[in-house]
Amino acid sequence: MSFSYSSLAAASEELFQERTLRTGFYLKSFPDLARVDLEVALRFWSDEVGQEVGISSEVYIYDYLQQMRNDFDQKQLAGGYKIILNGSGTEDKLLVVRHKGSGLKGFEGVQGKDLSLLDYDSMSAMYANLLSLKSFGKKAAKLFKKINYEVKSDQLIYQLFFNKTDVILVYQASYELACELNPQIRQQTYVASVLPQIPRGVGFFHRSVPAEFRDFVLTEIGKLDTYPRGRQLLALFKAEKTVRSNLSDLDTTKQLKQGYQLLLKQHGIK
Repeated sequence: MSFSYSSLAAASEELFQERTLRTGFYLKSFPDLARVDLEVALRFWSDEVGQEVGISSEVYIYDYLQQMRNDFDQKQLAGGYKIILNGSGTEDKLLVVRHKGSGLKGFEGVQGKDLSLLDYDSMSAMYANLLSLKSFGKKAAKLFKKINYEVKSDQLIYQLFFNKTDVILVYQASYELACELNPQIRQQTYVASVLPQIPRGVGFFHRSVPAEFRDFVLTEIGKLDTYPRGRQLLALFKAEKTVRSNLSDLDTTKQLKQGYQLLLKQHGIK
């Protein structure tokens, strides 16, 4: 599952005082679902869970990440929740290359090769650019011969294994699972770089939402894994449970962005 934001939004200050859970989701964080299916699923489960805890709910679907960023500036956010997957709220992202007969021994050998990324994953794209700038002083699009985009992690891994691409960026759990299913994948690929501790899914409140309501909702969200409807909602996110989060959980992604912007400035690239 990809990194996604969900947050509590409102159109005016008066709405913040209502005991209504208003949540925004980024569409491309759910590559297996069409927009209409995602809307139906989220609204159904949100209504069901809302009835369970005695609050109303509204769901907003964002088609574009920039639109979501505009609505959820980090300066407007307060504490929230994060999903736990495979026992953790974060996961390493791996830059994996073919090494058997490819001539690749690390990122330094990727110039002129093919790169494949998840098409909804801005973190991977930024990390690829950061590595390209650090090693070659240019963005990934000018370094690689071609950049391909796929919907699912397993598609990336098998493209690499079957020599359809040279370099991929993928979450560690997906890579490890593929290697367990087919040990030859580990034998014929090489992890050239690691982007550590990227949050898998987080949600934050707008800071204008009353603290009492925030605490109430977060307490109830923490109980989702204890009843059937809640577990079904978690399954939609491929999550085991949810726990409380604070803004420091965004530190790794903020550091990645700051490092990327610094390299752009150093190389005079806009």
